[in-house]
Amino acid sequence: MSVLDGPRLENRLIRLQGQPVWVTALDSDTLLLENGTEIPAEQATHLAPCQPTKILCPHLTYRSRGIESRNKPQPTPEPTYFMKPITALNHHQGEIFRPADCQYLNYEGEFAAIIGRKTRDITPDEAWDHIAGFAPALDMGIHDFRDTDSGSMLRVKGSDGMCPIGPGIVSGVDPREQTLRTYRNGELVQEANIGEELLWGPDYMIADLARHITLMPGDIVLTGTPCHSRSLEIGDIIEVEAAFRHSSDLNPDKPINWKRIIEINGAYGCMGDLGMHVLHVPLRLGWKPSKVSATLVNRFATRPDGQGNTVPCETWDNATIFGQVDDDRGGFPIVLKTWRIAPGHSNTWSIRVLGTKKSAYFSTKNPRQWQFMTYTGGAGVWSVEDLGFESLFPAITGGIFEFGFADAIQQMWAAFMDELAGGNANGFGCVTPQEASDHHAILTAALTAGTTNSVQDVLYFE
Repeated sequence: MSVLDGPRLENRLIRLQGQPVWVTALDSDTLLLENGTEIPAEQATHLAPCQPTKILCPHLTYRSRGIESRNKPQPTPEPTYFMKPITALNHHQGEIFRPADCQYLNYEGEFAAIIGRKTRDITPDEAWDHIAGFAPALDMGIHDFRDTDSGSMLRVKGSDGMCPIGPGIVSGVDPREQTLRTYRNGELVQEANIGEELLWGPDYMIADLARHITLMPGDIVLTGTPCHSRSLEIGDIIEVEAAFRHSSDLNPDKPINWKRIIEINGAYGCMGDLGMHVLHVPLRLGWKPSKVSATLVNRFATRPDGQGNTVPCETWDNATIFGQVDDDRGGFPIVLKTWRIAPGHSNTWSIRVLGTKKSAYFSTKNPRQWQFMTYTGGAGVWSVEDLGFESLFPAITGGIFEFGFADAIQQMWAAFMDELAGGNANGFGCVTPQEASDHHAILTAALTAGTTNSVQDVLYFE
């Protein structure tokens, strides 16, 4: 019988009165014992739902991960593999040991195929009959060893406890019809439609491996992770700065247009023009200031009207907004800059995050690079990493070309149409109505703060 057949069934292995006992999960909250007794799942001590002889793992299997790491949706013509030692096995709600000097403990959300019977020399179609079930798993890694162990991944991925799996094994479900999601502290950090993104399914990888390696009952075959695998901690945030700077108004003789007329564009000025670009990432990350102050600048009070006259120009040229984001450590400052007069910047978006353990900086002025710094004591040194380029949606300009403004507009429209069609724009979609509302709440408070020289509470509309 194929693992795909029948009703959905989830079996878990728990410790009961000191002994391992198999139970059936009725739902996420209730477990059914063989004698018909029901117990709350939260009271159970879960064990790993299999006893493997080996844990086999592929490198790059999701299109988004390939683009993120190698600038190719399919970096290799066939899957490549590595192994985790059995001692890497961990269980639901199990603890992960993080060495004291570890800087990069990365999560990779995956699903695992658990082998149900001895498997050797089979076809992909036959592989479904050799799978006992599927289980959520984390392919954890200590990426401090990424350079030294790049060939084997032994310490990176093989350290004790680096393969949490479970809570149970599920059958009667086709993973190709499911969505893989990874949550960190309740926040969605990875998401992928498995059927659309996974290059090689578990059937292909099991058949591929079984040409050379005999797979035994309980063996684990991981299936890879989508994009947005990251280190678990940047420490306490010290400051965030997001900015959009260009020099379109640097020339005082530039004729006035609708953006610079209050009756047409409102009193926000440059904030209404550039604010959503600045706030999109901070709002998406949950950094909503509770109060703001602002410095508003109208550098050129008059401009030509294009007909030989000089007319008042009453809108704001530059705005610098100072906000406070509340958290459980007393909050941190956020600085938002919307500048239409910024010498040296033709059209630059940037974000900088300073943390007690890690910091990061990215600017469209250098779109193929990002900067990061890890603080472990002593001198803090910024490192620079070169990035590849490939647009999320196919475009006429290929990966060998620089990304341009026209490309950005096309990608925005493509992301919008993707969402209309039911997609998610690779997990970081278009601005939501709530984010647009939050954006206006922040700018309204900033406008009042800047014109009255005060600090204003931000009144959000939920």
